[in-house]
Amino acid sequence: MKTANLPKTKDFPARSYLYKKLGGNIRIMLDNDAHTATLAEHRNGARRGFIHMLYY
Repeated sequence: MKTANLPKTKDFPARSYLYKKLGGNIRIMLDNDAHTATLAEHRNGARRGFIHMLYY
């Protein structure tokens, strides 16, 4: 994993680390913060129920 917010972190296995720390019985998905914010807004926010949405 490479991130702009943590430049000294290189090749850190974030997904497997979280999976182990959370007990190994959970689905882990990692994505860009803008993508996850858009998805959360569409599913739970002001855009809930809309078919199309633009988020920027």
